[in-house]
Amino acid sequence: MKIVMYLMDNNYATKKDLEEIASDISQASLYRHLKRLVKNEILEIHSKEQKRGTYEKTYKLKYNPNDKLSEIFENSNPKEIYEVFYTFMISQLIDFDNYLKNENFNLREDRIGFRSFPLILTNTEFDEMNKEISIILKK
Repeated sequence: MKIVMYLMDNNYATKKDLEEIASDISQASLYRHLKRLVKNEILEIHSKEQKRGTYEKTYKLKYNPNDKLSEIFENSNPKEIYEVFYTFMISQLIDFDNYLKNENFNLREDRIGFRSFPLILTNTEFDEMNKEISIILKK
């Protein structure tokens, strides 16, 4: 999760960069995790540079949800859309995990909650709601 979040903010990272942000896991575990993320097409290898007899790989997200979301949703197949959604959900888990690591977290005081409920709105009502939310977020 830390890897995906880091790459959402930084676009590219070497294994060394990722070792710093995921210092709580062993190098072998990190390598296996990177290999699995590449195999599952969440990450891709952006470049390889030879250093001291070995290759240093630079990784990037295959689909960064921060980039061109509307284009991805309009022109992608279901697998690509799933990958973008998966990345988004992972970023939500990272944010919540970071919050819970704070020793003084208090869900009630911090107004933290999670719910799912249907909204039955017309397209016009939905658009108006999004505009209002956008105005609030820009404050």
